[in-house]
Amino acid sequence: MGQFYSIGELARLSGCKVATIRYYETQELMTAPLRTEGNQRRYNSQQRQRLQFIVHSRALGFSLASIRELLQLTEASQDEPHCAEKLVQRQLQDVNEKLRRLTHLQEQLLKMSQQCAAEGEGECAALQLLYDHELCDGEHD
Repeated sequence: MGQFYSIGELARLSGCKVATIRYYETQELMTAPLRTEGNQRRYNSQQRQRLQFIVHSRALGFSLASIRELLQLTEASQDEPHCAEKLVQRQLQDVNEKLRRLTHLQEQLLKMSQQCAAEGEGECAALQLLYDHELCDGEHD
C-alpha cells in the first residue's frame, strides 16, 4: 500500500491552499480522494503528483482550461501521439503579449516619473496624466 496524505499535508507539500485543492476537485482537475471513516480526504502519491503538475502549470501561467487539456494529453492512450506543443505555443504567445503590454506600461510610468522629477513646485504631471488619459502615449489596460 502506498503513502496517503491528508488535505493539509498535501497543501503543505505542494504550496497550494486547502481551499484551492478543494476547488480543483470541484473543477475535476483533481480526482476524488479516498475518504476515511471520519470522512476525511486521503490522497495517494498519484494525486500528489497530479497536484504538482497543476501547481507547476499554474506557475507557468496556464489557465485551468489549458491545464485540463494538458492533463487529458497525459491520460491519452500510449498508442496516440500526444504533444502539448500547441498549448505551449499558445501560452508563449499570451506571455509575449503580456510582456509587450507591461513594457508599454513601464515606458508610461518612467515618463511620468521623469516628468515629476523635472518639475519644481506646482501641479504634478503624473496626477494630470492620471486625470487626462489623452495625455498618455497610447492605450493601456
